[in-house]
Amino acid sequence: MDKKALKRDQLIAASIAVMREQGFEKASVADIAKRAGVGKGTFYLYFSSKNAIVPTIAKIVVTELLDRVKQSYAKNEEKTEDPSLFVSVLIDEIYAITETYQELITFLYSGFAYEVKSILV
Repeated sequence: MDKKALKRDQLIAASIAVMREQGFEKASVADIAKRAGVGKGTFYLYFSSKNAIVPTIAKIVVTELLDRVKQSYAKNEEKTEDPSLFVSVLIDEIYAITETYQELITFLYSGFAYEVKSILV
């Protein structure tokens, strides 16, 4: 992984941690940069604002969910054409990922609500 990608990943991980601890609205770019071990200006080299990182974080959670669904479905010995099996696996994995990322999912919803609110106002 190149240096730029590594720095971006550090900022994403720091954003997730800070926003889980402080909530979306209270988290600041300064706090995120400090957690990532970089200057505040470095954050803006990668993301235009705190709001701009929300889709990236959402993509990480959705990608993990899809990976988990694929793995669980592949392990199932009763593979059939029955869509109810897939739905069952999907529901189980949504529940599991919600348990794993409870604070993060709450943050994503609050970030989304904040974004919609800022557009409407």
